[in-house]
Amino acid sequence: MDPIHFTTTWENIVEFLEDHPYFGRYLKDSYHAINELLPEKNLKDEEEIIWYALETIKDNIRWNNDASFMADDSPMEVLENGIGNSAEINLMLVAKLRSMGIDAYPVAVSTVDNGFLHSERPTLIQWNYLVALARLPNDNFILLDATVPKPIPGYLPQRAINRKGRALDPDLNSWVNLEMKTQINRQQVYQLEINEDGDITGSIEIRVNDFGKYNLIQQFALQDENTFWNSLIRGTDAQLSNRKIIYDYKDDKPVVISADIHIPSYALRIGDEMILPALFLETREENEFQAEERLYPVFFDNTLNNITRIHFEIPENMSIEYLPENQNSTWENSSFILLANETDKGVKITWMNNHLNRKIQPEKYPEFRSFYSQMIEKNLENIILSVE
Repeated sequence: MDPIHFTTTWENIVEFLEDHPYFGRYLKDSYHAINELLPEKNLKDEEEIIWYALETIKDNIRWNNDASFMADDSPMEVLENGIGNSAEINLMLVAKLRSMGIDAYPVAVSTVDNGFLHSERPTLIQWNYLVALARLPNDNFILLDATVPKPIPGYLPQRAINRKGRALDPDLNSWVNLEMKTQINRQQVYQLEINEDGDITGSIEIRVNDFGKYNLIQQFALQDENTFWNSLIRGTDAQLSNRKIIYDYKDDKPVVISADIHIPSYALRIGDEMILPALFLETREENEFQAEERLYPVFFDNTLNNITRIHFEIPENMSIEYLPENQNSTWENSSFILLANETDKGVKITWMNNHLNRKIQPEKYPEFRSFYSQMIEKNLENIILSVE
């Protein structure tokens, strides 16, 4: 008898998966397992249903860090243990959405670490992850993943954002674009005063939106608050007070982070001169791209749009001896701008850096490295003040 090649077409693959004990049958068995996970009130709004389903699955099943395209245990075992792999969690999410009247589908994914798909030919061996896809009333689709600590509709963790996946269902057997916007929009404002001893006192306000907000919310859920605040002061002796983190993870407003700051002897005094980093806590001292050449592309998890504004107020017995020269440099879709201006009360520094390239090809790497080195060099500029 001739062998049966069930991966001849995508239709064959879907038919094979429909009766697979750790895919299609797991999905069917999930309807019974989630019967008890019912909302307290009857939800009719599609957005409310999607939020409820995401949070319910997340609250009852913790991800075991196993990226998998197939389930390992039964739905009842997963619920009883309260832990599961990516397929177990998101197949159950699909079942939960369907039981509440939402059209939902499993989507096979090759994670970033697993690499890009080699071709569009029908395959079962390249997938190592699973997410969910929900159809909205306007016939738009929204991607979902309940493995993260705080799942948000329309966002996937960076591990799953890898070109495209495949919806594998009899009602939707098609490619799905996974390349959502991964841009981190971040703004920092520092209002600072310096005294003759080099002490810095003032306030910080940071606003982070879009994919940056999604990432921060996951970070907040995984670490204690002190760890986060310590990451902001970057190894300095900064003392933070009146610390606040304000956000609602269900709206489009930015995360707002604010604090009062005091750093004793931050600026270096040498005789009648005071030297301090122009970019304050935003200074980056290390160029991570040291190799002169690369054989493989450079990949970035996200794109970046960053603006930092620093206001240094100086006392009357100080004057400005040196400010960094203004500079504007661009390479392809990346750029940085440094503006240093004298004000009535001191100095205003504006630093903008945008990085919209997620992939740098090896042949472009030397140009990128040169641009990046210029950025780091400008990032290390100092302000010099004279003390009377």
